[in-house]
Amino acid sequence: LEAAAAMMGQAASRPVLVVSDPRHMRRALAIAGDVGLQARASPTPHSRYRSLSTKLPFLAREVWFVHAHWLFGL
Repeated sequence: LEAAAAMMGQAASRPVLVVSDPRHMRRALAIAGDVGLQARASPTPHSRYRSLSTKLPFLAREVWFVHAHWLFGL
């Protein structure tokens, strides 16, 4: 997202559409805002994480990274 904002230059002041996994959208929008993008969400209709055994590790990772982003700007 940082590279996208840099490539957009002046156009970065216009709204952009962020497409991502629904479970990743919160962090993606937070990062987009941090790099100066006016982001709108467009979560994908399907996630590659379908079973509980794939959802739980992904959700745990997202919870960790959302908090790391809030606390440390990662």
